[in-house]
Amino acid sequence: MTAIPLDDGTCSPLLICDDCGRAFSTDRRPPVEWPALWALAVDAGWQGRDRPVGPHVCERCAPPVPAGVPGPVGRAAGDVGEV
Repeated sequence: MTAIPLDDGTCSPLLICDDCGRAFSTDRRPPVEWPALWALAVDAGWQGRDRPVGPHVCERCAPPVPAGVPGPVGRAAGDVGEV
């Protein structure tokens, strides 16, 4: 899915998992832009492309990272499930 910006500009974008529909956002003030939201999501275990258009998967849907392969931070720019 995508990161959806909210119309009024008072909230951070909403990131949605392509597999299960789980949402990720932050209530930080002032609202964060996409790069900061993505960094928070990766820290929370999300994987996918580092672009708002995705694809993205939440920590529950993300495939496990095999030993010796960089974790989510190293995979943030790759495709979902890419090893």
